[in-house]
Amino acid sequence: VAWVQNNIVIPVVESFWRMVTLYGIWPEPHAQNVILGLNDDGTTGVIWRDGQGCWWDAKFASAKSIAGSRRVLTGDEESLKKRSYIYDWLLGQYLLEPLVDVVDRWHPGARDVLCGSVIQRTRHVLHEVSGEQLLPTDRCYQMSFREPSGSRIHLEECRIIKYR
Repeated sequence: VAWVQNNIVIPVVESFWRMVTLYGIWPEPHAQNVILGLNDDGTTGVIWRDGQGCWWDAKFASAKSIAGSRRVLTGDEESLKKRSYIYDWLLGQYLLEPLVDVVDRWHPGARDVLCGSVIQRTRHVLHEVSGEQLLPTDRCYQMSFREPSGSRIHLEECRIIKYR
């Protein structure tokens, strides 16, 4: 459990938040878009692929980096929903949850340890940038099962916030 926590879960979460706060990039954390590698010194390297699938955050990215991009989060209510979808649904439900399930199946009680470490890291980041509302308070959003309107996927509110 400690190995998974220190070499997979924490590096992925810290890397995710570094991408957001240092570069203004919200990567789309589908499992196939995250590559992990153990470095010679024992640390974990995290590579986020599919740069075309990312969203640019106007609060953190330079104007030069987002020039011409259609996928820009501006801080309005719709952007808060999209950020929640990326963090709570894609990273949390879609990427972390299957990993946590497997580890907890083999080591009952691991869920609390792993989820706790994600929550701790996330709250630390959210506290550091407390002047900026990155995620909606007391609610989260997931992909709706309604038919998309054109190329737009509908988001719907869900009640269970697991990783913040």
